[in-house]
This record gives sequence, C-alpha cells and structure tokens, in this order.
Amino acid sequence: MALIAQDAVDLLLSAEIRRVRVCGADECALRFVDRSPARNRRWCSMSRCGNRTKVRLHQARARRSEHTPAD
Repeated sequence: MALIAQDAVDLLLSAEIRRVRVCGADECALRFVDRSPARNRRWCSMSRCGNRTKVRLHQARARRSEHTPAD
C-alpha cells in the first residue's frame, strides 16, 4: 500500500499529471496516464473498455443499416 501511495505522490508532483485522463467508456470511471506518443489514448484498457465501446458502436451501426430501406 505504501508503494501505491508513493507512486501517487510522485505522479501528482510530476509533469505527467497533465497526461492523466478519464477513461472514455461511459460505464468506466478509471483514470490512466496517457503515455502514447500522440497523447490520444481514449480508454484505460483497449482489451476491456475500448473493445466494448467499439462492439457497441458496431452493433448500433448494424441495427441502423437493418432499418434502412434498400434502393
């Protein structure tokens, strides 16, 4: 527990604090440090939140296209 507290203090006092982001998934409130080169990471975990979000968006597009009349 002391290591986690020390890491938190180190992060808060460092320049990396500007890279802390909130996960972009609606149901997730986790924070993460965006260490991507372009600083454009969106989710705490691609395999968890990123994949779920992409699946949900794909399913919504598929439902919309089912209801679109064919030419």
